[in-house]
Amino acid sequence: MVGEIDRKWWVLGAVGIGTLMSALDASVVNTMLPIISQSMSASVATIEWVVTAYLLVVSALLLGVGRAGDLHGHRTIYLAGFAVFVVSSALCAAARSALTLIAFRALQGSGAAMLFIVDFFQANWIMMTLIIVGGLFYTAGAAIYGLKRPNPFPGKFGDEVQGDTGRP
Repeated sequence: MVGEIDRKWWVLGAVGIGTLMSALDASVVNTMLPIISQSMSASVATIEWVVTAYLLVVSALLLGVGRAGDLHGHRTIYLAGFAVFVVSSALCAAARSALTLIAFRALQGSGAAMLFIVDFFQANWIMMTLIIVGGLFYTAGAAIYGLKRPNPFPGKFGDEVQGDTGRP
């Protein structure tokens, strides 16, 4: 019984790390799109594909990856996804053009899809991980981002919260 409990905590930690990596990656890329567009001299329409390619590939592969996990083992697919995600992240960092970045983000999406593989026996543990990681990191990230960034809508809603009513 003790071995089974220890195993579940390791699974919880592994899934938490994978979830954190995927969520952090998406947040960083969305925040950096204007800078990426400028540094690669790419149009907004082109640079939007950096996010879109990732999301399309993740969405398209989820069912197939789940079936592959049923056939070949969830652990095998998860570890392969972890490796693909890490390697493709390094390739994204080394990309010198918008098109290669988009291609590497699509590859990264395939790894991310493998990170979302779920064994129904461990579904409760995985949901607990998603709640913990999501609650802590997204809330902390939003709070830190909100403290560092001035109101993006001057003269609109939210001024009262920051003490600036917009009146002389």
